Amino acid sequence: MNKRGLFGKKGASGSKDQQPLPMESQTVSLYQSITELPLSNFITCLVDNNLLALCKNGVIPKQEQLNDVWIDILQEYTDAIGNNESKMSLSIYKELIVLDSKLKIVHACIAVLEGDYEESIATMLNEICRTNYNFQGETKIKELKSCLNRSKSIKIAFDLKMMQFEGLREKINNDEKPTRKHFTSVLIFLSNHAKYNISDSITVLEYCERLKQYNYYCQQTKQAANGRR
Repeated sequence: MNKRGLFGKKGASGSKDQQPLPMESQTVSLYQSITELPLSNFITCLVDNNLLALCKNGVIPKQEQLNDVWIDILQEYTDAIGNNESKMSLSIYKELIVLDSKLKIVHACIAVLEGDYEESIATMLNEICRTNYNFQGETKIKELKSCLNRSKSIKIAFDLKMMQFEGLREKINNDEKPTRKHFTSVLIFLSNHAKYNISDSITVLEYCERLKQYNYYCQQTKQAANGRR
């Protein structure tokens, strides 16, 4: 089966000029599966076309052996990852819409309250900024400036989400190979979700499973939210 199309026109089995010389006198030890292959090594193979990252002990095997193992690993990865990255990209996109909407509402509310006081507008602004201001009298300008400053945290969150979104889209668009930036973006996002650092030392299988768990969490959260309506 030809698996070249999955990762773009150049293929994913390594560059043609990569021809390591075999060493017959020593035993070759290779990562054979995503269950043991560290994500960092997988990224080196996929992004840099350096299949020597499949070697465990530094003994260089024949190129054909590297290619065969790499094709099997790619198939495992494809089966395990499914369309989870697309789902994550969609989830981040939804979050971007919410954050962008909040920013626009804050600015619109401030513009209104700079003139006449409207209770519904004041309530909305307090809810978004998590404040309890009156927006009247001598403190009005100070309180509006405080809300404007608080909205900067929303802008920062928006910018971070946008970076993650763009990193994910690099792979999805045009069916091209993912970049190191792509994997870094996914790891940052998974770390934020788990509330502790997740590095590229995890196995490829764990990386795939964490994406599945994240998407399951999103589905459950969405169903719970719909159930409360």
